[in-house]
Amino acid sequence: MMGKSHAASGAVVFLGLDLFLGHSLLALAPGTVIGIGAALLPDIDEPGSSVAHSFGFVTEIVAVVTRKVFGGHRHGTHSLVGVGIVGIVAFLCSLSPIAVGVLTFFFGTVVYRTLTRHLGPWWPQFILRLGISVLASVTVGPLVLVAAIMSGVVVHIMGDYLTVGGVPLLWPAPHFYSTPLLGHTDSFREHVVHIVLLLASAFLLVALIHGSYLPSQLSQLDQSLLRVQLGIRSVLR
Repeated sequence: MMGKSHAASGAVVFLGLDLFLGHSLLALAPGTVIGIGAALLPDIDEPGSSVAHSFGFVTEIVAVVTRKVFGGHRHGTHSLVGVGIVGIVAFLCSLSPIAVGVLTFFFGTVVYRTLTRHLGPWWPQFILRLGISVLASVTVGPLVLVAAIMSGVVVHIMGDYLTVGGVPLLWPAPHFYSTPLLGHTDSFREHVVHIVLLLASAFLLVALIHGSYLPSQLSQLDQSLLRVQLGIRSVLR
């Protein structure tokens, strides 16, 4: 899938999850940015991708190294191993509000580079990303952070699974799995799906702003993760 389609799918999945998570609107913008950015993250194994160009030569070097370590584009980063590594990193970052803010700024830059880099001067975008990052550091709890990142990465892999190329889910095993409902990347079918995802994102956003949360007990998981965090911090001290 193309970057814009991955981004739209990341938005839909996170906004859908947030209907169940039931968090405050203050965490909605940071969480959505994280979800969209995470949906672009697996392509860090491609030096020509937007995520690889997010911070210039620094992320370009990271992309080259990632490509070598994980065997090329659509290899290790598009597998269950990649999902597990991202999940561990996401949880560790949730231990620190500063790490949450930095991670949000990174994902915000990825989104900016992918979707809005041609819209006006750079500095209003920079101030907006910085503000969202500060907001994330005080509003995004561990459940929101982990859910946003994991859902974004998983939906990226699912999107590529639906294309002809497929993904090596059981990497380092070489077999690629695919159900090519979308055909080739950037196909007409993908463009149709992209439009549907944008409409779904708009619908979910309106529902969330109007407070149409579905009843759920998932907020208890946030408290459980918080207790785990406190336990880990006490051990590290």
